[in-house]
Formats: sequence, structure tokens, C-alpha cells
Amino acid sequence: MAIHILAGTTRIGVGVFWRDCVHVNGWRVQHNGTLRPGEALQPYRLVGPDHCLWASADALSDFDAVLGALAYHGEAPTNTKEIQRWLAESVTSAH
Repeated sequence: MAIHILAGTTRIGVGVFWRDCVHVNGWRVQHNGTLRPGEALQPYRLVGPDHCLWASADALSDFDAVLGALAYHGEAPTNTKEIQRWLAESVTSAH
């Protein structure tokens, strides 16, 4: 499980490759089907309401740890529990 914390990193507008998996109060987890786990650019990313990157991960299920790491650094979304609930539902429905 590789996770990158990218707190507030400006993203490049390449929305054509990214689709929303989870969208909660402006926070989005997006997937890029052209990327593979283990590569330098990871296939999942967390984008904040400010349209900046906050984290990336190899799998949708990794975002529970991502949100925990952001909370540890004091940078978690204010609605972390709601996002975690949506992630759990999304991971369950993906299998």
C-alpha cells in the first residue's frame, strides 16, 4: 500500500483522465484508469473543494489510511467520517 500525502498541491487540469468515485461536500476521490498501482503517479487521488490535491493512493480502499494520516497532520477534511462512510460503501460496491 503506497500513499502520498500531497496537502494542498495544485493539480494540473487533466480532468479527461479522471472520474469521480466518491463526491462528498466538495471533496472528491477520483480514479484514472490509465495508471497502475505501484507507478510514480497513483491511480486514485483525493481532491479538495479548493481543487487542490491532498493525497494519492494505489487503491480506493487505501483512502481510509489516507484520511487518518491527514487527520494526524491536522489537514483532514472536516467531514472525514462522512467521506470514510462513502469510501466504505464504494469499496463494497466495487467488489
